[in-house]
Amino acid sequence: MIESMTGYGQGEIERNGVKVTVEVRSVNNRFLDQQIRMPRFLHSLEGRVRETIGSFIRRGKLNLSLTWEQLEEGAVRISVDLETAQALRRLLEQLKTSLDLGGEIRLEHLMNFSEIFKQERQEWEPEKAWPLVEEAVGQAMKHLQTMRRKEGRQLEKDMVARLDHLGKLLDEIESSCLANVQEIQNKLQQRIGELIEAPQVDQQRLAMEVAILAEKADITEECVRFRSHIELFRSTLEASEPVGRKLNFLLQELNREANTMASKANDVTVAHRVVEIKEEIERIREQVQNVE
Repeated sequence: MIESMTGYGQGEIERNGVKVTVEVRSVNNRFLDQQIRMPRFLHSLEGRVRETIGSFIRRGKLNLSLTWEQLEEGAVRISVDLETAQALRRLLEQLKTSLDLGGEIRLEHLMNFSEIFKQERQEWEPEKAWPLVEEAVGQAMKHLQTMRRKEGRQLEKDMVARLDHLGKLLDEIESSCLANVQEIQNKLQQRIGELIEAPQVDQQRLAMEVAILAEKADITEECVRFRSHIELFRSTLEASEPVGRKLNFLLQELNREANTMASKANDVTVAHRVVEIKEEIERIREQVQNVE
């Protein structure tokens, strides 16, 4: 089963007062190119994130964005700043003495000063954060892989239909060549007769003329190889590993055989069918560019 290199996936984990959200997008690329964005305190985990991505895909340009959000519940720790509270009490005592005020400094007086309370968000160490990051990244990559496989099935369906069309065009070429065999044979016999009737027969030239006409008349090998490449292309589509590069190579071979057919077969019908074949090969090539 082939996979497309285009897709999108998202993962979201909410646990222990933290929400981790991961979004991944991928497009086609010759190699695996990873662009990763995450909070600074998690940068030491980037290598592990890359390894996780590599366990899911092997080709494509991938952009991953990770956000780390500490929720209000369980994420904030409140403590008393004793040094500030003591300083405030001393200042109040000085104020009371200076203004000759009665009474004592009580707790409710200090409660009017918010400075004595400190709000600290819980700090996460990268090692403790990794299980959440790994789960969110894995979830996003699974969704991405599902989308890539779904699009891959559509690509495969389209390419198989085009391979069927190539086979039909090749059938027409072979039929046209068979119909022209007698005509080619007649031309060959006529040319040989002209050379034999000449006052002096150049045996070397005669052999060369025969060889040239015979070679032009036969594209059997090209047709056999063309069909072989089509069948190999079909079987490659069913492989489990990435096959994009191999498919591209097979298209080059198909195009080479088509060019040889056009140059050897001196026939208008064949020439027209070869043009159609090359157009179809180019359409398949456009699809293959997006196959992993």
